[in-house]
Amino acid sequence: MAGGWITVKQSGRTKIREVRPKYELLTSHVARRTFVTMCLRKGMSPEDIRAVTGHTTADMMMKYVKFDDESKREKMSILNENAQSGVETVFDHAITDDERIRLRLPSRDTYFEIFEGDTASVNAHLAVVAHIRGNLDARADYIKRLPTDKLNEVLEIILKGNL
Repeated sequence: MAGGWITVKQSGRTKIREVRPKYELLTSHVARRTFVTMCLRKGMSPEDIRAVTGHTTADMMMKYVKFDDESKREKMSILNENAQSGVETVFDHAITDDERIRLRLPSRDTYFEIFEGDTASVNAHLAVVAHIRGNLDARADYIKRLPTDKLNEVLEIILKGNL
């Protein structure tokens, strides 16, 4: 049968193979699993997906997630690209020891350990360094990337002049 799927059921030593049309095997459970997985792949937040699907906990929703080999390779390539390209930090802008101490930032190696993956803090540091150096265009660019809580912290630092 063209377009059919082979199903195998086992009872003891006996295996029963059947060829069935795909539509008989596609259920609402399959649709729900596909929906959850695709939403995550497209970047939708787990909280928003849970609100739409009605899952009460993240653990319950994650039982519906199934990434295929292509998705796994895609995710791994993103990690590899990020590792190769690196994330822009104050150390890419030749921060001086005086500026680093003034901002109460640790040494380079410790900085990367503490702020790895924390792009909001890294962009906040970049905004403040740009401010100290009088580069208002760069400061504005970094400020645009900040979530509200970090934006408020940076604005408080800049406005109070506690540098």
